[in-house]
Amino acid sequence: MRLLQLAFAVALASGLAAIAMYITGVSYPDGTIPLSAEDLAALQALQSGFQKCVRSNGLGLQAVKGRDYCEVTMQFPSDTIPKWKDPKTGELEGLSFELNLCEAIATWEQVRNSTTILTKEFIDALPNGWEDYAWRRINKGILL
Repeated sequence: MRLLQLAFAVALASGLAAIAMYITGVSYPDGTIPLSAEDLAALQALQSGFQKCVRSNGLGLQAVKGRDYCEVTMQFPSDTIPKWKDPKTGELEGLSFELNLCEAIATWEQVRNSTTILTKEFIDALPNGWEDYAWRRINKGILL
């Protein structure tokens, strides 16, 4: 009985310690994650580069800064006439929309990594693995 009480006390103490570490180590009081100067400079460069790209390639679109470095509002030129109506409300479509650059990059990273994994799985499943794949790539499947 004494051993069972000791095991319960240890389990309870470790659970409380885990909760305390989670609260102090993961969450922040104001809900924001502090960024280093290097991270902040990278986000600023990302937003600035995105705005320049849209300005030069966007056919009149403008990327306007949002409330933080991840958020951008894409705006059509002021002389654009909206043509699309919402089928439910009948209201004309807006000429601006929100874009989160950080979410877009995270999604791109997930897609890029998943296609890399799928490619590696495909190559590993070939009878001779990389050797067979390399031969097919180099020779385009043509027998020499």
